[in-house]
Amino acid sequence: MSQVELAAELYILRDSMYVHNNIRGGWWRGRAWHKEHSNLPSPHPHGGRRYGERLPPHDRGWYPLDDEVQPCCQGMRSRYERWLYHCCTATHVANLMGVDRVELLRAAKVLRGLIALESL
Repeated sequence: MSQVELAAELYILRDSMYVHNNIRGGWWRGRAWHKEHSNLPSPHPHGGRRYGERLPPHDRGWYPLDDEVQPCCQGMRSRYERWLYHCCTATHVANLMGVDRVELLRAAKVLRGLIALESL
């Protein structure tokens, strides 16, 4: 399987679990995918929550860890909802996997078509 196809699988998992929330058992499916491809980034974006009395309410939330941050993240503001959804976009996953975004989207379109055929 090529790097672009693996990136497309990762993008579909992240997009489905966090953006559209339409994979039944998505968390377990993502965990199984990560066991099979343990040398690749996780389907669950690496990050954590910030808590603290001195943090303003809009800064208490999910933030990516250093290994998840990519050049496309540099202009992001501190709204945590944006971070989590941004880490599931095609641009971010393409940067994370080191592939071209257009090739990633083409491969994802093909894979989504194959997944739809399997479910018939």
